[in-house]
Amino acid sequence: MNICQVPHRALTIDFDGNCFICHHAKWLPMPVGRIENITDLRNVWSSPIARMLQQDIELKRFTWCATKHCGILKEQQQLAHYQITVMLNGLAEDSELNCTIDRLNKLFYLLDQFTESCIIKIIGTTSTLDPTIVSLINNYTPTNPRQILNIQLT
Repeated sequence: MNICQVPHRALTIDFDGNCFICHHAKWLPMPVGRIENITDLRNVWSSPIARMLQQDIELKRFTWCATKHCGILKEQQQLAHYQITVMLNGLAEDSELNCTIDRLNKLFYLLDQFTESCIIKIIGTTSTLDPTIVSLINNYTPTNPRQILNIQLT
């Protein structure tokens, strides 16, 4: 069976602020926390739930993993850098605007404290995002030169 490093280096934040240690929230659908409650990004991968999931994957049980979709059955899942993905789809409601702005500001603050090399991917649909959010994303510049920002607004 192949090795999976993803739960040690990947973080996906869904549009509700739930944090998952996989590339896709549906592939390992157990949140390890909420972005609002995180004080240091490194803690995401060392939380009790994250440790339980990591151990299960290290033992190659894949109890909670969608192994048919993620690729682990075909090849090793290794990451050279941390990968942080923020999903901003489905935010057409005005009631979500302040929460989303708060989450993005919190994430940007945490990223500024995170010294590891990482790829930051922000995914959203401009037709469903408030212009304030689009502007906030477009104006963010990582303070760490080892962080690569990849904005995919369609």
